[in-house]
Order: sequence, then structure tokens, then C-alpha cells
Amino acid sequence: MILVLAVLMVTTAILSTAYMAVEGDIGLSHNDLQQKQALSAAQAGIAAYNYNLNQNPNYWELCLSATGTAVPGSATETYSTTPVVASTAPSGTTVCSTASPVGTMIEATTLTGGATNPAAGTFRITSTGTSGSVSRTITAQYKRSSFLNFVYYTDYEVLDPSATPGHPTDCATHYSSTPPFRDSNCLAIEFVTGDNIKGPLHSEDTLLVCGSPIFGRTSADQIQAPAHNNEGNGGCTDSATMTGTYSATAPSLTPPPSDSQILALTQPTYHFTGATTIVLKDTTMNVTNPVLGWVSHNIALPPNGVMYVSNSTTTTCSEAYTPFTANTIYPAMNGNAAGSNYDPNCGNAYISGTYT
Repeated sequence: MILVLAVLMVTTAILSTAYMAVEGDIGLSHNDLQQKQALSAAQAGIAAYNYNLNQNPNYWELCLSATGTAVPGSATETYSTTPVVASTAPSGTTVCSTASPVGTMIEATTLTGGATNPAAGTFRITSTGTSGSVSRTITAQYKRSSFLNFVYYTDYEVLDPSATPGHPTDCATHYSSTPPFRDSNCLAIEFVTGDNIKGPLHSEDTLLVCGSPIFGRTSADQIQAPAHNNEGNGGCTDSATMTGTYSATAPSLTPPPSDSQILALTQPTYHFTGATTIVLKDTTMNVTNPVLGWVSHNIALPPNGVMYVSNSTTTTCSEAYTPFTANTIYPAMNGNAAGSNYDPNCGNAYISGTYT
């Protein structure tokens, strides 16, 4: 009996020790599980932000914070995403501003002091995931895919209907071999032998080729279009040289709904109102403008590369411009007759010349 009692005591002690050890591991395992769940919730927040960006490429401009649940119906696994103010934002900026999303959220080219910013052109968001009392935060960095990243960008590969005989009215249609067809009077943009696109290209439309144009300088140049083919006239072939990297499945890319941010980046000297003719001359340019008295001026090219032409601020432009219907506000240029309703108060820009 004494031996049995001794064995039972020893066995009980061993079991108690094992239980205490396992009980301690249960707490550690539970904490480890919550850490993993919190990280997964933070990743769900990044995925939700990516989804919104894919639905609207300009979603970042809305400066929105968001919350959600990582698991449907779960109140314990949640995430919250928040835009991060750029390190180059104006002093005192604490939140992204919809009035100036570029200035407050996009990293500028240079840092304070003039050093090159390695994160130039990017923006960041944070996503914090929680599970129980545990939280984990991920910072994601994005680089905007902008139509300004391309030396050539088009939505519809057609010439301006206002400059097309017959002034067709339904050219806002992408090329297709099935209905709806474009108006037969719409003149397609043609890439022919001798054309050389020296940079990245993006089009929402099919590139029509006649001969052997060259697209891109090196494989680093992205050439993005749904297709490229023979433009259909007799004797034409599609012998395009794709020096750049061609993609027929690149995501759709549309400009912002307004150009207010471009205007915000324009220095006052380079904001012209009314019809403006600009002739580039290597490092300077001649500008002919009604506000300047129609006198040419040799002025330096804009330091940041941005010029902006808008309607007159003192006199109303007689016609609202649209690229898809006929306009009659063009002046006489290059031997062409002036439009019947030419109005110098309308912000048309005419650019020619060369630059270094």
C-alpha cells in the first residue's frame, strides 16, 4: 500500500508539472495565433485598397481611410487603412488633402536640402490589422501608373473630328471588326515607315500600322495597346519593330477627371489664357498670345516642364471644346482657313518646333 501511494504521488506530481507546462504553452500559442490573425487582417486591408485602386486608378486622390473585417461576420479580426503624408509635403501637413493630393501624398523628386528622393513619384498607405488585443501594421508603397509616364498616350486612335473633312460626330469608339463601327469619315491615326516612337507608349485603342514603324528605344520602354495590325489600305503590311516590350493585356489607364492638379503645378509665368501659339527653340520658346499683345517673346522653357493654356479669364469663350464633335473655333494656320467662329478667347494651344 505504501508503495502504491508513493507511485500515485509521483505520478500526480508529473501530471501536474506537465499540465502547468502545457497551460503556459496554451497562452503562448493563443498569442501567436492572434499575431498571425492580426497580420492576415492587415494584409486584407492592403488587398481591399488594391481592389479600390483597380476599380478606380485615381482612388488614391480621394485620401480615404477605410475600415473592414478580415473575416466576414467576425468582430475580432478587423483592419483600418490610412494614407501616409509624404515626407516632402509642406511643413505642418498632417493628413492627405483632396485639394492637393499630389503635394500632400506623392513623394517629390528632391528632398529638403536638394538631395534626390529615392522614393520620388511614390505614395504610401498603412494598414493595421487587429485580432483580440493584438495588432500588426503594414506599410505599403505604390508608384502611380500615370498617362504622364508615356511619351505617347491615346484613348481613341483617330484624328480630331474638327480637323477631319465632314466633321464626323461618332469617332469616340475603339477600333473593332464588329459593331458598333466608327463613322467611316473618322480618320485613323496611322503609324508608317519612318515613324519612331522614342519612349513608352500606351493606347486604349488598336494601333494601325502601314509599313515598319519603330516602337520604343529599348526593352525598358513599355508599349501597351490591345492590338496592332495592318490598317487595311491596299499595299499595307504590319511590319512594326517592337524595340520596346509590347503588352496587349496592360491594365486600362485613364486620365484624372480634371487637370486641376496640372494647373496647381504650373508656375504663373507659364499659365497662358486665350489662344496661344508656342514655338520651341531648343532651350527657349516664342509665345504668341492675345494677353501678351500677340507679340512673340523669347522665354525660357518651364523648369518643371509644365505649361497650361486655359480660356480667357476676362471674356467668355464662345464655344466649349470637345474632341469628339466638330469645333469651329480654330484660327487660320499653316494655310488653312480660319474657323467660322474663331475666338481668340478660347484656350487653344498650338505647339511646334524643337527642343534639346
